[in-house]
Amino acid sequence: MKNSKQTPALFIVLLSLLFLTGCFEEKKTATTFKIKPPIAGHDIAFTSFTIDPTINQTITLENGGSIVIPANSFCNLKGEKITTPVTIGYREFKKTSEIITSGIPMTYKQGDEEIPFESAGMFELTGSTSGNTEVLIASDKTVQVNMVSPKADNDFNFYYYDKEKNEWIEKIKAVELPDPVVCSIDSAAVLASLSMEKPEDPSCQTNKFTFSLEIDKTQYPQLASYNSIMWQYAGTDPSKDPENNKWIFDKSSGHAIELVKKEGSPINYNLTATITTANGKQKTFKTEIRPVLFGKDMKAAEATFNKQMKTYNAEIVKRIAAASQQQVQGNVMRRLTVSKFGIFNCDRFYNRPNVIQTNANFTFKGFEKMGGDPVLYLICGEQKAVVNYYMNEGKCSFTFQPNEKNTLIAILPGNQLFVFSNERFKELRKSELSGNDFTFKMTDTYKNVNNTEELDNFIGSL
Repeated sequence: MKNSKQTPALFIVLLSLLFLTGCFEEKKTATTFKIKPPIAGHDIAFTSFTIDPTINQTITLENGGSIVIPANSFCNLKGEKITTPVTIGYREFKKTSEIITSGIPMTYKQGDEEIPFESAGMFELTGSTSGNTEVLIASDKTVQVNMVSPKADNDFNFYYYDKEKNEWIEKIKAVELPDPVVCSIDSAAVLASLSMEKPEDPSCQTNKFTFSLEIDKTQYPQLASYNSIMWQYAGTDPSKDPENNKWIFDKSSGHAIELVKKEGSPINYNLTATITTANGKQKTFKTEIRPVLFGKDMKAAEATFNKQMKTYNAEIVKRIAAASQQQVQGNVMRRLTVSKFGIFNCDRFYNRPNVIQTNANFTFKGFEKMGGDPVLYLICGEQKAVVNYYMNEGKCSFTFQPNEKNTLIAILPGNQLFVFSNERFKELRKSELSGNDFTFKMTDTYKNVNNTEELDNFIGSL
């Protein structure tokens, strides 16, 4: 059996509420749902397992779950048993970021009513052969998926997503729960989820070459308040160490210095030094350097650094505690039997009491002519629930619970992230919202979310 790496997933409650076009008309039109991943060029990857389908197989997942496949479970479109190797594809959606990335609608149609789901875990199962023969689960066979879920409630039903009708179909009510299971905490993943960068110590390293640069500090606002700035090499390659390239300090000929703040580093800069030689040719040197301070500047910088480190360490403790709590709170195994490949979900209906409803307009500065409406995601509640809204020409009927924590995000062309923050929600007055037209002026974060990890890091910072 071949097993590609599976990323451990943590459960997170997810809601999805889809409202339709014509939100401002008296007659409501039925919403047309479809799977539409919002991040261009990215989707949740499958984990692949290649098996011999003629014998009993149990695929063990890294998070403690498993897929149990009886012998001779697969057939082709003619009903003939498949005996050649079959590749099973499997992916789970538990985090808010994962279900947003998937673009899978999370609303159940009950007559004319559209009811949002609260999810206890969702997965997709596929089958294929090297010869591209379509693989089906035989009519007299079933596959059992044992999915780890930290939600121990017994009122979640089991649903299958019909891709042709673009709607959820209830399969089983109140899925039975077996004994709890234990899953380990991925410490590296917890640390990687930190949205803040580890502060860098501004202290001068006494054993390193220290030099000065003549720069116009008005061009570098972050340096303007310091009086005693010196510089040291921030890399490890000796060939890029200014100490080994002192010709860059030669001012007898044309001499130009350019500093650019290094992206992703709190204090480091990229240095480009250009020297014009006697024969008129230019010689360029590029390296990475960091400022070091002295005297009162050093004391002030150390105080700032210590404060930032305290905040950073506190956030680490908070994240690990949250992961530990999540481990303690649930980790039950849901035994789910499927008779076909596709998308399956453990859900219950979600109701939000005392919501405020408004006829909402949404604006995105710089994207007035984007050619289509993005999906809006309202991340709310301490459990990071999310409600999806589909707009029509920048409008929709919008509801939120004012007593919850709310953050509204949208992913626009180029994967540009816009947000309406929780602080701005708190400033809203009920009188200007209820039953009225209201314009949400979305704020450009100047951040791109090009994959699930980047989206997860942003959500983790809320």
